[in-house]
Amino acid sequence: MECRNPLRHPRGNNHLVPGIDLERLFTNFHLTGTLDHDVGFSNTGQRMQLRGHSSFDARNGKGTAVELFRVAEFGDIAAFVSPELWCVGRYMIVRHGADDTSVIIQHHLVNRNDVMQISLAGKNALVTGASSGLGPFIVQALDEAGANIALHYHGNKTGAETVAAACSNKSAIIQADLGDTHSVDQLFDNARAALGDITVLVNCAAAESQNVEDLAKLSNKQWAMTQQANVQAPMKLIQHLAAQQKPGSVINISSIEGSRPAFGHAHYATSKAALEMLSQAAALEFGPLGVRVNAIAPGLIHRDGIEEGWPEGVSAWKSAAPLGRLVDPKNIASAAVYLASDNAASISGSVLTIDCGLSVRPGW
Repeated sequence: MECRNPLRHPRGNNHLVPGIDLERLFTNFHLTGTLDHDVGFSNTGQRMQLRGHSSFDARNGKGTAVELFRVAEFGDIAAFVSPELWCVGRYMIVRHGADDTSVIIQHHLVNRNDVMQISLAGKNALVTGASSGLGPFIVQALDEAGANIALHYHGNKTGAETVAAACSNKSAIIQADLGDTHSVDQLFDNARAALGDITVLVNCAAAESQNVEDLAKLSNKQWAMTQQANVQAPMKLIQHLAAQQKPGSVINISSIEGSRPAFGHAHYATSKAALEMLSQAAALEFGPLGVRVNAIAPGLIHRDGIEEGWPEGVSAWKSAAPLGRLVDPKNIASAAVYLASDNAASISGSVLTIDCGLSVRPGW
């Protein structure tokens, strides 16, 4: 497919790929023909629309012009040709010059029933810690999958309102102090009042994730506050979800520190180890109700400014992780959507580690 007008993502986030080996990526690639289209393309949550009449003639044989193209972006596509017929494959945006842009697609047609679909349409989700950090990524992914969402926040109301405003489905923001048991009870009641029965619970909020304190100096107050927010609050919310006596899915956001303690993080690491055991115990006891409970244990997550604010930590992580990069928060959000969906109906009591391979490194 070829178009003469530059194609842009509405939200940006293009993947620049200098010096890519086109021949390796598009082996035996040759498409010719025409296409009348009004289809939506999706790439990692970024939506694009193409409308009109396109002609295409592209190939990658040795010595052809495609080798001279400068690749600006490439990725996966899913084009909805009709409700039952999908076009899936890879797309590549190339630059011929300053004002000449082409979109080349290597694709094939498949029946919708042959493609794994993840839909949370009709499900009501409660996400704690939704106003900042990892929370907004999870909210966006759940919303794109069709879920209605209650967004919890503690003090960052503006952040919660901003995240909720970007949702396409029904949403509500709810303030609660997870350090107070009564406030936690009210959080679930208010979420249920706003959306209906809660069928997806994501315990994303956490205390002390970035605060360091030597174990010898750790106060009772700091210890108790960490366990209350990171373990007791999720436990109470899981109890409330199970009390509805309906099937549902719980995703607890843990950490690799639940199994790999770090200096100065005894209180946080202990809380995450407890959260993982809580996930397994809840999966055991609430399974007969159709309630699935799983945990996700991320490694060091990329966030804005982390390289500048903690260069030595980022460098050490990248050197240790086999993949050599920080964890993309979108990957965690995608995993949460999958675990919340019916595609994961047989998964419960599991802890999914997302750490760019760090955990496979020898410890001695």
